[in-house]
Amino acid sequence: MTKLGRGLQSLIPARQKATEVEYPKLSQPLRDRKESIFDIEVGRIKNNPYQPRFEMDEESLKDLAASVKQHGVLQPIIVTKLTKDTDRGQQVEYQMVAGHRRLAAAKMAGLPHIPAIV
Repeated sequence: MTKLGRGLQSLIPARQKATEVEYPKLSQPLRDRKESIFDIEVGRIKNNPYQPRFEMDEESLKDLAASVKQHGVLQPIIVTKLTKDTDRGQQVEYQMVAGHRRLAAAKMAGLPHIPAIV
């Protein structure tokens, strides 16, 4: 302690005891959710109009397409399901949420289907 003040301890607050927090319960436990991976036709997947990435590096896309051709798509893309009422019934399409580069590489590699989480 110095003559001028109360010391460094006056600037550092005392430790508080940890409190328990109750987290909200999920409607379904994570392991019980019915998320599945589907093989979707590449032509049925539409681009997201709100996607901020308009340009992709052509060279890195070619590298990714070569990898996709050799190993397949390792991580599924994420899409949302869109249904349209037509005179022939409901038409189902999909819109991209995540994985735009993987989809472009799959198209470049000539894959007819791509794994996707809906």
